[in-house]
Amino acid sequence: MSDADKMITGQQEGDNLKVLQNLIAAYRIMPGTVTEGGLMSALLHYRDLKKIVTDKEPIIAMTYSPDGSQIVVGREDCAVEFWDAKTGNFIRRTVFENNEDALINKMFINVAKGRAVATVPVGGGELTVRVYDINTGVLTVKCITLKKDELTDVKMSPDGMVVITVTNERQANKLYPEKVMRLWDASTGQMIGLPIINHGCERVEFSPDGRFVASGNSYYKRILLSEIYQKTVRLIDLKTGNMVWESIRGSSDVGYVSAMAFSRDGSRFVVGDSKGFLQVLDASTGGQINKIKGHEAYINSLAFSLDGRYIASTSQDRTVKIWNAVMGVECSALMKNSTFSGSSIVTYSPDGRELTYASFGGTVEIWRTSGWESSQNNIGKVIWPETSITCTSKDGRLVALGYGDGSILVFDAASGKLAGPLIKGYIGLPSIDRFGGIEAMCFDPDGNSIIACHFHGEMQRWDVKTGKNIGSTMIAGENFLFHPVAVAVSNDGKKIITGAEYGQLQMWDAQSQQPIGGEMKGSIAMMLKTIKYSVDGQRIILGGDFGELELLDADSGKHLAGERNFKKSLYSGFLACLAESVDGKYLVTGTENGSLSLWDSRTLNLVKKVYNAHLGKITSIGFSPDGKYIISAGEDRTERFWEAGSMKMIGEPLRLHEYKVERVTFCDEGRRIFSVDANKIVKSWPAPVGWVDELSSRINRNMTDKEWKERVSSELDYFKQSRQLPIAKEKRAFVYDY
Repeated sequence: MSDADKMITGQQEGDNLKVLQNLIAAYRIMPGTVTEGGLMSALLHYRDLKKIVTDKEPIIAMTYSPDGSQIVVGREDCAVEFWDAKTGNFIRRTVFENNEDALINKMFINVAKGRAVATVPVGGGELTVRVYDINTGVLTVKCITLKKDELTDVKMSPDGMVVITVTNERQANKLYPEKVMRLWDASTGQMIGLPIINHGCERVEFSPDGRFVASGNSYYKRILLSEIYQKTVRLIDLKTGNMVWESIRGSSDVGYVSAMAFSRDGSRFVVGDSKGFLQVLDASTGGQINKIKGHEAYINSLAFSLDGRYIASTSQDRTVKIWNAVMGVECSALMKNSTFSGSSIVTYSPDGRELTYASFGGTVEIWRTSGWESSQNNIGKVIWPETSITCTSKDGRLVALGYGDGSILVFDAASGKLAGPLIKGYIGLPSIDRFGGIEAMCFDPDGNSIIACHFHGEMQRWDVKTGKNIGSTMIAGENFLFHPVAVAVSNDGKKIITGAEYGQLQMWDAQSQQPIGGEMKGSIAMMLKTIKYSVDGQRIILGGDFGELELLDADSGKHLAGERNFKKSLYSGFLACLAESVDGKYLVTGTENGSLSLWDSRTLNLVKKVYNAHLGKITSIGFSPDGKYIISAGEDRTERFWEAGSMKMIGEPLRLHEYKVERVTFCDEGRRIFSVDANKIVKSWPAPVGWVDELSSRINRNMTDKEWKERVSSELDYFKQSRQLPIAKEKRAFVYDY
C-alpha cells in the first residue's frame, strides 16, 4: 500500500496502471481502513481518468475520428486499430498489405481522409514511404525509397492529398549535410514541384489549413570567420516555397526541435525541444509569446486544446503535463515517474473534452479535461439557489433542498437531475423571507411526497412528481409561539410529529393533517434541535440544542422508563446533527465544536467519542445503508469517512468543496455520496462500497502472473484483483531506440 501511495504522489516510480492494480490487490488481500484510505486517495487523484488501455504491441501513431467517437492507433507491426473512445473497447483492426513482415519506423494517420503514411523498411538499410487505406489496408502508393538514416520526419496534409518528407542529404560543395523537404502527391506518389533546401530541418508540421508548413531547424551558420550552431523555427509557404518568417531560438539554453503543434485556429504555434523547453509563438509573425522550461528531457509530442488555452506535452522524462498557453504556467501533471517508455503521443478529442496519450510501450490513457486549473475539482456539479435546509428520502434516492423564500427543489441524488418541478411553497400567505423560510422538512417513507414546516407556523405537504400541494395546516398561533424547528413522519406514513423551538410536540394524522391528541412536551425544555423516528418505528428520538438526547414512545409520546435514565448530555458542545444506523443499533451525533459521538440507540450509552473530528461545527452526518461507514461534513469544508465500529477515520479529509459543506448523505442505495455546500454547489461522488469498481472501470486488465509474483507475493496464490477484468498475457519485451 505504501508503494502505491508513493507512486500516486510521484515519490516512487510506477505507472498509473501499476498504481491501480497494486491498490486493488492490497484491498482484496487485506480490507480495512488503511487500504480503503488508499482507494479513496487514488479515486481523487484519478478522478478525471476515464480509461487505461494496455496492449503488448508498441504504438507509433494515434488520432481521433472526426466525430470523436473512435480512437485510432497505429501499430509498429503495420496495422491500425479502432477503439471506442467512451469505453476504450477494441472495435476492429486493419493490417496493411505488402508490409514484408517489417516493423514500421514512423506513421502518420489522417482519419478524415482514410489514409495513413508510413515508412516501412525494405532491407539493406533502406525504407519506403507508403500510403495506405486505413479501412482496407490496401497499399495505394509508394512515394520514395531512401536510406533508413536519411529520413527525419514524414507528415500528411490535413486534406490528405500531400505527403511531406524531410531527409538528411549531403550536397555537393557543402561541409555539412542539408535537410531536404519534398512534397508528394498522396494519390500518385509523384513529387510536387522542386525539393526545398531547408537548412537543418528536424521536424515539420502542417498548418490547419494546409497552406503552410512549419519546420524546426538546427544548422551551422557562418558569420565572418566563425561558425555558429543556429536554432530556428521557420514558416514556409508551400505554394511558393518561400519562407514567411524565421524565429531565432538561441543556441545555449535550448535544444533542437523535437515536437511542434499549431492551435486549431492556426493563430498560435508551440515548439518543444530536446532539452525540455516549450516555446509558444504567434503563428502569423513568429514572435514569442512565452517560453517554458517544462520538462527535464526530450519532448515527444505537443497538442493544443480546442480553445487554444492549454497545451499538453509528453516527454522522455516520463511525464505528461498541461500548461496554460498564455501564462506559461503548469496546470496539472497527469503522470509522474512512469515506467512507460518515454516515447509518447498526446492529442485532444475533437470536442476538447478529453485528452488522450499513448506510449510506445502500448498503453493509452484517456483523461477528462475539466478542472485542471483548480485542486478543488468537481466530481459532479449542479448549481441551485441559496439553500436553507436539506433532507433525504428514506432510501437515499431523492434529496430536497429548501430555500429561504419557501420554495423546494427535489432531485435524484445520484444523477443530479430534477425529480420534479420547482415547489413554490406558500398557500395564501405572502412570500416574506422573515416569515416564510423553511425551518424543517422531511420525506414520507415512500418518497412520493415531502412535508415542509415554515417559520410562520404553516405545515405543507407536496407531491414530488407534480409539485402540487396535497394539504396545508397552520400549526402555530398568531403570535408564532409554536415556531416549528423539526418534523418527522412515522415509518408507516400514518403520523407526523412536529417540534417547536421551546420543546412543544404535536402529533398529526398524515392523511388529514389534523392534530392527534393535545400538545406534548418532552423533558428537553428549551431549544429542540431535531426529531427522528427510530428505524423500528417504536421510538421517537429527540435531540436538544444543548446536547440532550431523549427517547419517547412512538404511539403514546410518553417518556420511556423515565427521563433521567434516557436523557444524556454530549458534554462537549451544542448538538448540530444526528443520524441513526439502518439496523437501529446506533446513533451518531455531531456537535458545534467538532466532536463526533457514537451511542447505543436503545440505552443512549456512549460507545465511542472522537474529539476534534472536524475543525469547527459538524454540519451533517449519515450512516451507510450497510452500517459499515459514517460520513460527516463540517464548516471546515471537508467530508470525512469513518469506520462505524472503531470510529477510525478512513484516509484523509476530502476537500471537494470550496465553501462549508451543509449536507452530506449516502444515496443510490449506498453506492454514491451526495453533498451540498454554502455556495450552492451540489456534488455526487462514489461511496466506499463502489471504490474498487470505480477504479477497476478505469483499467482494462488484471496483473499477469509474473507481475503478481514481482509486486505482490511469490507465495500467495494468484487471484483476480478485479473480477470483471481479464488476466493479461505476458507482455513481450522490446527495445526502442530514441
